[in-house]
Amino acid sequence: MFSGTILTDIDEYLRTNKHFIDPGRSESTASSKIKKLSDGNYIVNDFGDDGKWLNAITYTQKRENCEYGDAIRILAERHGIGSSEEIKSMYEAEVSTVDAGPDQADGEWYFDHAESFSESHLKIIFSEKVWAYVEHLYRNREKEEWEKAVMDHFASILKEQHWHALDSYTIIKNRKAITFRSTEFYPIFRIEEEVKDGHRFSKIYQPKSKDKGRRFFYHGKFDPQFLHGYDQFKRAYEEFIKQQDGDGDEGSEKKPKEKLEEVIYCTGGSDALNFRALGYHVVYPSSEHFKLTKDQVFQLFQRAKSVMTCPDMDYTGQIQNHRMCLNPMSIQYLDIRTIELPEELKTRRDQYGRPCKDFRDYMKYYRAADLQEPGQGGQDVQVLGRDSGI
Repeated sequence: MFSGTILTDIDEYLRTNKHFIDPGRSESTASSKIKKLSDGNYIVNDFGDDGKWLNAITYTQKRENCEYGDAIRILAERHGIGSSEEIKSMYEAEVSTVDAGPDQADGEWYFDHAESFSESHLKIIFSEKVWAYVEHLYRNREKEEWEKAVMDHFASILKEQHWHALDSYTIIKNRKAITFRSTEFYPIFRIEEEVKDGHRFSKIYQPKSKDKGRRFFYHGKFDPQFLHGYDQFKRAYEEFIKQQDGDGDEGSEKKPKEKLEEVIYCTGGSDALNFRALGYHVVYPSSEHFKLTKDQVFQLFQRAKSVMTCPDMDYTGQIQNHRMCLNPMSIQYLDIRTIELPEELKTRRDQYGRPCKDFRDYMKYYRAADLQEPGQGGQDVQVLGRDSGI
């Protein structure tokens, strides 16, 4: 059973090891095979496509261009697995309310952190092609070691960027303790940051919230001018300089490189994490009211050869990026380069039926190798700057 189609006579295809025509793809030549694993699951391989073995979920992801959790929903709905209420609940937090304890004051918050990041939650944050890129990095390891290395890679990115998985969070309001608990396909993340005066604030992010206004909100002394990722970028630069100094031979006239290759100013945390998983240095604003200051631009250029932005493709994203790059406060804003995603991306739809518009969407359909300078082939991304007429 794959996506919306059913392959008949599976036992016959297994016994004879013969090829069949993939019912989910237009083709005239039988180029697919199916086999049964020791755990009882079936997997299929279309040798006329990319030649990878896929189970029902990954097959659906590929054919429907959807995320892991959405593939589960599609299969459940099409094949009558579970009730509509059960399917709906997969994408909602579990909410419970009890009387607050006598020592719990109204306005208090409690966070119950998860011990680790689950694969289903990581696959909601990191796009399919980013996942494939990381899997390729560890391809030479044994299966169990390879799977652990991939999970550790993504977990390390989240921890580096101060993202923490929550099992639940509780708010005390009107003498009630209201708890919101994550589920397998409804992750809740807490991004915890420390500002200059030592105070901390948190950004609670629920990527699958149907209410866009509740997708993220803040707790603590929020700083609207906080630049996420900046401290991590500075540490990476300091480590880079140490390595450069250590690599130099005594008496050598060869000078070490003085800057990192690039830093990318992203519009939000999801884009930033996907760029970071590919090895790029990233920063992103704490709110829609954030303004990249003259000093911040100077500090970014002090540590990176190239400062780039990757704006959303919608009108708001484009106009905000235009205004930032043409900021009259400093001529250095003009040196910021813009990553321009291909127009073709807007013909595709995201999980809410809207045109795709950002880097995370881009990495559902394009490879990491397609992130290259114009003119080098492939579905490349345009990188614009002063030298291209802006």
